[in-house]
Amino acid sequence: MKLLVLILSAVAMSAVLAVGWVVLVDELPGGGKAWQELDRLLATVPDPARRGETARLVGHQARALDASYGHWLGDKRESLRPLWGLSAFRAAAAWYALPVAGILLGTGIALGLARRERKREEASYSSSTWSYVGKFFLAMSIAGYAFTAFSPVGFPVWMLYVFGATAAGGLALYLAHIPPRF
Repeated sequence: MKLLVLILSAVAMSAVLAVGWVVLVDELPGGGKAWQELDRLLATVPDPARRGETARLVGHQARALDASYGHWLGDKRESLRPLWGLSAFRAAAAWYALPVAGILLGTGIALGLARRERKREEASYSSSTWSYVGKFFLAMSIAGYAFTAFSPVGFPVWMLYVFGATAAGGLALYLAHIPPRF
């Protein structure tokens, strides 16, 4: 239960940081940098037909986000409009990277449980310190994944895989060193 509360609070904090980041980025005259970044990200899609489909999907999601949450931005709404498109693109990238992160987490579970099974045969003890370090890595990696997914600017999109691997390592560390009675 404590792990769930830690993860949810870290994700909530990353969502607040993402929204705060959007509101504080007011150096975009007419959203020029944001449009350039969105064009650069769309150029990474290799297939031209898929690129057009992705651009339409991102535009549709950006309009939906602007209609739902744009009134909170007040007079900054027009200058920050392209950031909705960046957020939609990054959320789509995070969605497509989620199966890889799930596979990595499954590997972390297997490695952690295998290490825990080996501990029963050895003369070693579970370390609550390493367990808390693993829990911290797990929670911060999930928060970093959420921040990267929902923030229009911030970490590069490839960091989603790094956060997935770090979460898997943290989960393995947590499961390997969790005390027998918790």
